[in-house]
Amino acid sequence: MSASPIRLKTFASDSSESQFTLGTAQDYESIGTHATFIEQCVIGLFANVNRLVDWLVPDSALPFQLKDALKSFSDKSNRHVQYNDFAWGPGPDYDGLRDIKTSGAARFLNGIVSHLNSFSRVQTSRTWVAGHLNGIVVDPSSRRAKPSDQRHPDVVLLDYPRRNREAEWAEVLVVGEVNHSGEDAHIHLFEDVHQILMHQVDRRFVLGFTLVGKHFTFYLFDRAGGISTSQIDIHEAPETFLRTIGGMAYGDGGVLGYDPTISLAHGVVTVNDKRYKMVEPLFRADKIRGRGTTVFRVRRWQRQYVLKDAWVVDRGQPTEAEILRCAGNLSGIARLEDDEEVRFDGAVDSTGRRRSSVGLYAHQNLENRVHRRLVLKDCGMPLHTFATLRELLGAFIDGIGAHSVLYYEKQILHCDISASNIMLLDNGSPPGKRRGLLVDFDHAIKVGFPSTRIRGTLPYVAIDLLLCRSGLTHQASHDLESFFYVLCCICASSNGPHTPVIQKDTFLRYWKQDANPVVVGLAKLDHVRTDTAFNEQVLSGFQPYCHPLKQCARDLRRLFFGWTCQSISSLYAAEVKHASVIDVLRKAMRDLPPE
Repeated sequence: MSASPIRLKTFASDSSESQFTLGTAQDYESIGTHATFIEQCVIGLFANVNRLVDWLVPDSALPFQLKDALKSFSDKSNRHVQYNDFAWGPGPDYDGLRDIKTSGAARFLNGIVSHLNSFSRVQTSRTWVAGHLNGIVVDPSSRRAKPSDQRHPDVVLLDYPRRNREAEWAEVLVVGEVNHSGEDAHIHLFEDVHQILMHQVDRRFVLGFTLVGKHFTFYLFDRAGGISTSQIDIHEAPETFLRTIGGMAYGDGGVLGYDPTISLAHGVVTVNDKRYKMVEPLFRADKIRGRGTTVFRVRRWQRQYVLKDAWVVDRGQPTEAEILRCAGNLSGIARLEDDEEVRFDGAVDSTGRRRSSVGLYAHQNLENRVHRRLVLKDCGMPLHTFATLRELLGAFIDGIGAHSVLYYEKQILHCDISASNIMLLDNGSPPGKRRGLLVDFDHAIKVGFPSTRIRGTLPYVAIDLLLCRSGLTHQASHDLESFFYVLCCICASSNGPHTPVIQKDTFLRYWKQDANPVVVGLAKLDHVRTDTAFNEQVLSGFQPYCHPLKQCARDLRRLFFGWTCQSISSLYAAEVKHASVIDVLRKAMRDLPPE
């Protein structure tokens, strides 16, 4: 495949390999705001992995012999960049190293590539550009655009950079951060990689580097975190440095981290050799480490589907596709059309495969994420697009009904009930008449399957799980409690159809803000333990449009927690059943005034 993206719009000795380190932090899968952005980047970052360069850029990826190429840089006739007396330096027509920051760094790297073009007689159109001078910015139409998105990287590698036009993140092949002190260089690199992953849906991984004075560190970022080399002195290890620069300049799309099963040039995604035409993007995960879920509306033979692409942790449990096959054609559940484990170079693509290739397979903290793709027959609209309160309550009733059938008849627990996973079925029904649809079974389990972690998404996780009172055994009542929290959050963040409201000083801040699940659990307990506390802390945050649902929320609180709950030991009144929750919602629907 082409090495460029098309917008949708000396080696360390082997002994050093045992010295790689792993960033540490608590791991609560998909709990959302449990850590800062930088902490998330540090989690899973393996450092001092010096086999990375040799594995990623083997001799076969270069159009020249490395030793001969390095020797050619000592030729006095080279007028760009020279390597003499064990140091890189400018040729007579080059002064880039006098300004190693940004534009000087770009000239230095381009000088190396220009000489390699002449030496190898293979031309690459890739060019290093100084980000500060050429304005790398987010797509102006991006709905996620924030002031922080406007920061410029130091240097980026582009293919066919065009003059008189600002480049965009969707065009960046590789990114680098350059300075003398090293201050914040890696943090800025994390931010750059985040932008690339947000704007390029055809990425398996992203390459980057920091150049701090004469010390070069090479990085590979994927959905399990990152891998980096130790600091490499570019003067003392010129072959390693040249191999890296050559790999970025001449390597194919696979070397640079692109996915050959996605063609943005033709707007096509392939699943089991079937071509699906991309119609529109529906969702893109907003972080580096994680599932990296991307959802598209796609079309094949005039029929529309939903395609979900994600990097899922391999925990030896049933996959989402297996869960959906077991569910069959149950009403209220997104139905499966097709699925595959995406393959690259003849093997299943996974983050663990990359790490084992560089000698990390024996590490106890290795997280393996497998690249999986699903095609679903049913498409849903976000829950917040409800047209009436009656339609909103109906979606909850449908979702809980489907959850009940899954639990009692199929022995399946969803385990991640959230505002994103309860949707409105988009099947041509007019607004106000749409049914509810339960989606995203990435965290679903078979009943009785042992669990060693908290499952779910803040702020919807049940208090019992947050406080680890049940030994992390996920039960049906926990999912039902999550439906209750979804309703509360929707009522606090929506003042009518298509009218989202952002409020900073409501209960949502306490349910989302802390990295420690126990802290969040205690905050929730304080908010729901009595009717009075619930009225003051939660119902006071309901938007005026949703005031008719206050009594419904009160009734649900009493169903789960009784009239009063003064301590953790008396947390739940009784085990709540699906039918009881549905009865409360149906009563609320009957009591609604005409809309």
